[in-house]
Amino acid sequence: MLFQSFYTIGSKVVPSVPSPKEKSLIENLRRLLVCVWLSEASSLALLLLLYRVEAESDVRDFVSHLGFSVLLAAAIFLACMMLLTRRYYSAVTKEGGNPFGSILRWNVAPLVLMITIAEAGLRVFSTELLGGTLLADQPLGPRHLQAMTFFQRPPEILSYDPLLGWSVKPNLSSRDGLYFTGERGMRVSNSAIPMSARPQLCRIALVGDSHTFGEQLKFEETWGYLLKDYLPQRCEILNFGVSGYSVGQMYLRYMRDVSPSHPDMVIFALSSGTAARTMGVYGLNMWSDDLPWAQPRFEFIDHELVPINLPLPTLETIAEARAMSDLPYIDYDWFFVPGEWEFARWRYMYTSYLFRLYVTKFPPYRHQRAGNSREAINHELLRTFVRRTKEDGATPVLLYLPDHDEYKTGRHQENSSTSILRTSGIKYVDLRPCLDEIAESDRFIPNGDHYSLKGSIAIAHCIAQRLPPFKQTPPRLNRRANDTTASK
Repeated sequence: MLFQSFYTIGSKVVPSVPSPKEKSLIENLRRLLVCVWLSEASSLALLLLLYRVEAESDVRDFVSHLGFSVLLAAAIFLACMMLLTRRYYSAVTKEGGNPFGSILRWNVAPLVLMITIAEAGLRVFSTELLGGTLLADQPLGPRHLQAMTFFQRPPEILSYDPLLGWSVKPNLSSRDGLYFTGERGMRVSNSAIPMSARPQLCRIALVGDSHTFGEQLKFEETWGYLLKDYLPQRCEILNFGVSGYSVGQMYLRYMRDVSPSHPDMVIFALSSGTAARTMGVYGLNMWSDDLPWAQPRFEFIDHELVPINLPLPTLETIAEARAMSDLPYIDYDWFFVPGEWEFARWRYMYTSYLFRLYVTKFPPYRHQRAGNSREAINHELLRTFVRRTKEDGATPVLLYLPDHDEYKTGRHQENSSTSILRTSGIKYVDLRPCLDEIAESDRFIPNGDHYSLKGSIAIAHCIAQRLPPFKQTPPRLNRRANDTTASK
């Protein structure tokens, strides 16, 4: 019998028919070992729950959540098991048993063996890279702030911007010959070509993210370039799109870079993630690879919407922080998942791959998001953009550009951007029906997330049909003349 063997190992050979005293000894040994295992299990649960507390910005908030009740229950259960363990340890000792030896053989040794095998197995299937650890081709958390910032390789066409976070480098030719930029970081067909010095009937400026910039496409294949071919009058198209932009960044981009070009019409193009990005602060939380900078975060202060974290820190400044949770305004970053990043006080626990696997699979989330609501901030940004554009004498146009992820489910679903546009009270153009008219395989580039040439043609043709008439006034024409003279 198993428990008879416990006694044999712990003290002496138990006869086939044990005496009442020996039965008592075996029973107490069994209870002791059960209590030890339960104590270890509750200790582990308590440790993991304490790790989740680390994610909370305010421990007082954690007290009101279910996690605190579970933590308290685990602590009480551990205390009870420790008392019972002590009781049965004393009982076995008084009955002539060897409780310490039994614990070593039937608890400590198996536990150490299991942990060693598991840790060794995880290391066999892991690959150590400069930027982190891969477990079966999947990143093993948590992420280390200094490593993530040191090994970032942003796109060559983007650079740090103290107002916008990042922006397109002006007057640049990419090494692969795909991208050319002009003044103020506009996308152009040739970096040497400035804004047109020839008189045009109209000038249209585009503000948006990568779907507007035309990532992975030649300039002549972007919907912004093709748009002029479907307009009834000759127009100059200025592409101010920047990959990864939020509504807040798009608004500031308009105010600083677009407004001075005096466009007659400004197209403000949102994709599915644009409105959600407005609630982010650090690109390392939103974009794991190529956009590591911070971005402006808006909040209402005295009933006025303003960016609260300007000037934005450089990547070097971000890297100087001890941990991601120590960075300023991190509580306002709705993309921040505390458990995805290292906590300084737990750095020794990260030597365990089992612990890191737990952190990766079950990262602790923050229950409270600081700041105003996503709807309030985005609505105000869109309304302010419309108002300022009209004050500048231009016609504002809001667009919604569908992206590749929307078509993976087979049907359109409302996302943060469509929800914001629908509830804003501002008229906008939804381009999903236009893209639906062409074959699914023709909408996006193969193995990519951006529009193909056929997709760009469908988008451009649809926009041209839905643009409002231009409202061009004589003072506006005079400003155009001044702008043309300055560009010569």
